[in-house]
Amino acid sequence: MKRLTPAEWGRVRERVVTLSLPDRGADETGRVIAWLEARPGAGWFYVVGSTLSFGSTTDAEAFKRWMLSELAA
Repeated sequence: MKRLTPAEWGRVRERVVTLSLPDRGADETGRVIAWLEARPGAGWFYVVGSTLSFGSTTDAEAFKRWMLSELAA
C-alpha cells in the first residue's frame, strides 16, 4: 500500500475510512506502518498520530483483522 504524503492527503476528495487506535508508542506505530507499506495492492493510507485513514473499506478491514490477530498473539 502507498503511504500518502501530507500534500497528497490534502488533495484527497474521495470517501475515507478512519480508524482511531489507542496510542501504544512509537515502536508500535512503526510496526503498523511497516505492515501497511508491505501490504500488496493499489490502496493507500495516511497516518496522523494514532489515527489511520484508508482509501477503501477492504484495506481498513484487512488492517483490523491483522491488528486483532496481533493482539490475540
